[in-house]
Amino acid sequence: MLGRQVNNFESIQDTSSFKHEKLEFSRSKHDSILRKQIEKEEKQSLSVLNNSKQKNVSLKNLHFFLPIKGIVTNGFNIENGHLATDIVAQPNEPVLATLEGTVTLATWSLSEGYIIMVQHNYNIISIYKHNESLLKKQGDHVTAGEPIAIIGNTGELTTGPHLHFELWYNGSALNPEDYIAF
Repeated sequence: MLGRQVNNFESIQDTSSFKHEKLEFSRSKHDSILRKQIEKEEKQSLSVLNNSKQKNVSLKNLHFFLPIKGIVTNGFNIENGHLATDIVAQPNEPVLATLEGTVTLATWSLSEGYIIMVQHNYNIISIYKHNESLLKKQGDHVTAGEPIAIIGNTGELTTGPHLHFELWYNGSALNPEDYIAF
């Protein structure tokens, strides 16, 4: 038996030798799909980072979509650290992207539940917290008014079903009620 294994090993060794000059490479269907996916992700990453030409804009001239129809229960308040507007709405109501952009975060946290964050042009970021579920994933491009989540009551910091909506511009929190009629 041992002699036979040696002979098999020798025959494998003999057939596995080759000359690299004769190698030919061709793209497989799977390789092409992977290449397209990576190229798409790289373009989206670059489009998010390449906002240098869009730094100055009058935010009052932009049309922000209402993220959800409902009643404001807790407004923006810097003094108590609430940098958002909380809106109560009907169960299973879709949460909409306020502007066109790219989803840069789609995750879950113990304190804030399901969170989705969208990077928009002009260094604007919108954040949507306490969702029941997310409809988009990181890297997805969204249009203004497109459903991105379902309103919920997730996370330890929630007091009931609502949307915690934050709006940021150049790294500073904005009062969403200054730009959106809730």
